Amino acid sequence: MREIETKILNVDIVGMYPKLQSYVEERSGRKDQLLCEFIGVIEASYYVQGDVIARVRKKESGTDGKVTAELTIKNPTGIFHKGLKEMFEENLEVENFEKAIRILGLMGYKYVRTICKHRTSYTYENIRFEFDVIAGCPPWLEIESPLESDLHDVLKYLGYTLEDTCSKSQVELYDEYKGEKG
Repeated sequence: MREIETKILNVDIVGMYPKLQSYVEERSGRKDQLLCEFIGVIEASYYVQGDVIARVRKKESGTDGKVTAELTIKNPTGIFHKGLKEMFEENLEVENFEKAIRILGLMGYKYVRTICKHRTSYTYENIRFEFDVIAGCPPWLEIESPLESDLHDVLKYLGYTLEDTCSKSQVELYDEYKGEKG
C-alpha cells in the first residue's frame, strides 16, 4: 500500500489529542470517529537489504496485555521532499516473532538494531496518527496517509506547515538523538 508520512517532533502528546479530536469531529460531525487502535509497547527489530527496510514488531497491548507480532516491509519510492516521505508498505501478522527474525536473516537482510517504544495509534478514515515515545528521544507525532493533500490539511488544522516536520525514519531519529547522548 502506498503511504506518505511525516513527523512532528517534540510534540505535546497530551495537548495534541484534543486538537486531533476536534479535527475529526469537525469533518465527520461525530466524536467517536477517531479510533484508538493500539496503546502499548512495541519492540521492533530492523533489517535492511539495499533500500528495502524490514521490521519485525512485537506489540504488547496496554489495554488487554495481548502480545502480537507483525512483519512489515517498507520500500521507499525515492520521493522525499519538504518533510514528506513516500513508501510502499506491506504488513503481515506473523505467529512467531523470533522465527520471523531468523527468516529475514536467512533471506539476506542485515540486522540494524532493536528499538523499544511506547505508541498510541489513532485512525480517522485513511489517516493514521501515531504518537511515539522512545527513551532519550523527543516524542513525535507521525501522520500517514495515501494522499498528500490529507497531510497538508491535517498539518494546517494543527497549526503546522511542512517546514515544521521531518521525513527521517525512526531509526535515523534514534541514531541522531542517542548519538548525542552517548
